[in-house]
Amino acid sequence: MDILSYGTASKASKEESNTRNKVLGEGVTGSFSTVKERIDNIDNAIGNVTKQADNLIIKNAVNIMKANAKLNAVAQSKKYEMHNMIFDDLLDLSGIDTEKSRDYTHDSVTGLITAGEDCVIETKEEITQIIPEQIVLHIEHVGTLLCSISRNNGTTWESIIPNELFYFNDSVSLSGNKIRIKVKLSVRTKLLNYALTWT
Repeated sequence: MDILSYGTASKASKEESNTRNKVLGEGVTGSFSTVKERIDNIDNAIGNVTKQADNLIIKNAVNIMKANAKLNAVAQSKKYEMHNMIFDDLLDLSGIDTEKSRDYTHDSVTGLITAGEDCVIETKEEITQIIPEQIVLHIEHVGTLLCSISRNNGTTWESIIPNELFYFNDSVSLSGNKIRIKVKLSVRTKLLNYALTWT
């Protein structure tokens, strides 16, 4: 009886060793019973790493584009010798008045607002230390839009052309230091970021 048990155990040990050496490879250990299971697990892990790398590449590209837009806004402010500036990269909606804005979709990964049929984007008020007299609005977009600006928290609005020096008209705009921007976007227009510089 003892000899039989020893013989069975010895045979089973040889079969296990043979299976491990042929199926998993010599010296390979782990919770996978076959090479296929191990390869499938590695493929899944590589797929996740590839997906994470793709997301990182997209985020880096977005950050580079946003940094370039900031540099353009700074260049505009230097050109007109303006020292006050705000910049919104639209990665979140913290600068957008969501109650007064309508008909848009926001992509927080790329910082992109896409217009629907009747899209209006209005910013939250920006309280300035001085009453602005001159202002430059820089907007990066794809499509068509119309922009208005208010320095009295939306009581009166004046049309403004992006990337051009704008002078507030005291007979139209009541004086104030609460700036708001309103942008009407045509359908499928994409808004990437905006900057405002003033004196």
